Amino acid sequence: FSSSGFPVNRSGSVTGNADGFGSVVMPFGTVNNVLRVRLVEDYTDQTIVNIDYDFITDFFYKPGLHAPLVQIGDYTITTLITVNDQRTQWLDGSAVGIAEALTQDIGIDVFPNPASDRIEVVYGASGRLTLELVDATGRTVQVQELGQRAPGVHRDVVDIAGQPAGLYVLRIRNEAGETGTKRLIIR
Repeated sequence: FSSSGFPVNRSGSVTGNADGFGSVVMPFGTVNNVLRVRLVEDYTDQTIVNIDYDFITDFFYKPGLHAPLVQIGDYTITTLITVNDQRTQWLDGSAVGIAEALTQDIGIDVFPNPASDRIEVVYGASGRLTLELVDATGRTVQVQELGQRAPGVHRDVVDIAGQPAGLYVLRIRNEAGETGTKRLIIR
């Protein structure tokens, strides 16, 4: 690519690794079942002078939230001098929808939503897990044993083709009593 009319050759590597799972203490309380993803960027831009970039960023995700709960970065850029920077960003616990998602022990994402024949469920939980589909009258209409799961973020496909159209709640619970719910529309 070019920058200010000068050719730039970029080389290096970017790696990401999900390497931790647990609880994060935030200013507004403790959030359980959080996945840490570490992104390591190490690359060089070769132009009039070489510019070296060394970035390490940790992202903390909870299923059910559509942005990282926390992002912590350590950034170093070296050219004729070295510049170091550290940054931390986190979600505001008072933002719309955040408080509801954070009160659930098991974070859940469901897609597509609305759905008609099957859904993909992504959730953060551990232990022996059970998935339940509850209709608008409060009746449990479908139960699926998800089995024993190690701590982490998991993904399952659920067949909902036999369910009539309507509003449902998908609930996942473990033997320790932790639960998570997500609204689902079936067409």
